[in-house]
Amino acid sequence: LAGFDVVADRHVGGVELQITLDLLEFHELADFRKPGPALIVEQPVLLSLAALAAGAQPYAQNWNALPEHLRFPGAVERIVGFVLDAERRDIFLVGVPARRPARRLDIDALVTGLRSVWLEGLVPAVSLDPLPDAPGGPQYPRVIGVPGNSRVARIMLDADYAMKRIVSGAEKIGVPGYANLLELRAASPGAGSERDRFWFFPTPFAPGDLQVSASARTVMFNTGLKVLTERERLAAQGFVGTGKADSLASRAAESFTDALDALEQSDQVSPPGVFAQLRGLADVVTLCSIWRRSGFDSPLLRQLASLPSRKLEGADATPKYYPGVRTSISVGNTVYMLFGGVHVKVRATQRSVERFRGRMTAALEAAAASFPRDGRLAQAFALRMTLPRA
Repeated sequence: LAGFDVVADRHVGGVELQITLDLLEFHELADFRKPGPALIVEQPVLLSLAALAAGAQPYAQNWNALPEHLRFPGAVERIVGFVLDAERRDIFLVGVPARRPARRLDIDALVTGLRSVWLEGLVPAVSLDPLPDAPGGPQYPRVIGVPGNSRVARIMLDADYAMKRIVSGAEKIGVPGYANLLELRAASPGAGSERDRFWFFPTPFAPGDLQVSASARTVMFNTGLKVLTERERLAAQGFVGTGKADSLASRAAESFTDALDALEQSDQVSPPGVFAQLRGLADVVTLCSIWRRSGFDSPLLRQLASLPSRKLEGADATPKYYPGVRTSISVGNTVYMLFGGVHVKVRATQRSVERFRGRMTAALEAAAASFPRDGRLAQAFALRMTLPRA
C-alpha cells in the first residue's frame, strides 16, 4: 500500500474511508423514504462546540488531565449532523448516545479530524504492509495524514486488523448467516486467488442520504461502511492491485458488510467496540469534509483544531507490527494472504446540496435555540429521528 488515492494508487487497502457526498431531497413521509437500512435515534444529543472549546482550553497544557466529560463530550458514539447557531456563534453537533463506554467518541477524534481534514485538507490513511519476501509474516503499520501515535490511527489500524482476522476465518465470530473467506473456499476447493486485499470503504451517499434544512443551518447524514476487495499480485515494488476482484473474495466482503451492524454490537470482536469507533471516525471525516468543501470557516473550529491530542505511549501506542493473518483449508493446505489499510477521502459535487423542509430539522433548530445558556456542554432532547443508511 504505497499511496493514498484509490484512483491513482491501487495499493491502499484495509479500511478506506472515501466518502462521496450527494445531498438530495429527503421526504419524512414513510411512503417517500428510500428502502433499506436506517438509523433510528432516540433522544439525540446536542453538543455545543463553544462549550467544549471553553471547557477544554484550560487543559491545553496538560491534556492528559482532561476530565472524562470533556474527553468523551456528550457521551456519544456517532455524529449524524450539525446545527449552526449564528446568534450565539456556536455550532451544535447532533450525536447518538453511546450504548457502551467503549463506543464513545473521543475529543481527540474531533480535534484530529478538524486539523487534518477541515483545516489542512489532508487525507487520513493507514496501511498494514507485509514485507515482499514474507507475505504471511508481520503486517507493518504505515500512517498517512494523521499522527502515527494518535488515537485515530490506532482505531483505523485495529479495525482493519480485526476485519482481516474475521474475514479470513482466523477469528471465529458467531453471527447468524455470516460466512468467512475460509468457509467459502472450503465449499469451493480450487477456486479463488491466493492473495486478496480487503478494505473498509464508506458507502457513497445517494439521493436522500444527506439532508440540508430549508434554512441551510442544519445538515444531517448517516455514514455507511462496507468492505471491498481486490486481487493482489507480487511485483518488484511489492504487492500491487490487479484491478480485479475474486468472486469468492467478493462474496466474503459482501457477507462481512451485511454482518457489520451485528459485529458492531458483538462482544466477540477485539478490541471491544472497534467497528463502532471506526464508523464514528467516518462520521467525523464526513462532518469535516462538508465544512471544508463548502468553504465554511469559523474561529470556533480553529480554536478546537488548535487543541492538542494525546500521543499514545506504552501499551496504548500503535504496535510496531501486527502478526500475519494466515489461514488454510484442508484441500492442499493452501495458505491465503490478506492485506489492507485505511483511506479517508471525501468527494462532493455542486448537486450535493438541496434543501428540504421537515419536522426533524425544524425540531433540532428549535432545540438549539432553546439550549441552556449556562455553559452546559451537551443535552439530550425528546426527539425520535430516522436517518437512511448510505
